[in-house]
Amino acid sequence: MAITRESIEFDVLFVGGGCSSLAGAIRLMQLANEGSTEVEIAIIEKDAEICSHGISGAVMNPIGNSGNTAAPVSAAMAVPG
Repeated sequence: MAITRESIEFDVLFVGGGCSSLAGAIRLMQLANEGSTEVEIAIIEKDAEICSHGISGAVMNPIGNSGNTAAPVSAAMAVPG
């Protein structure tokens, strides 16, 4: 039994719906429009919404530091899972 798969053809595919992918897709469309070129662009994202991984799982300390030393990782705010 053969497996049938759906396929969609694009000229450019951005993997991940973060800020860089969105900026790249927008700029590419602007350049294509300036050059009167048709281009099919797609963005795929693993989450339900675009830009939902804005911090990308990184541990960040949202509290300002006095400038003397970096805050220890244990003092950083935990991102709820």
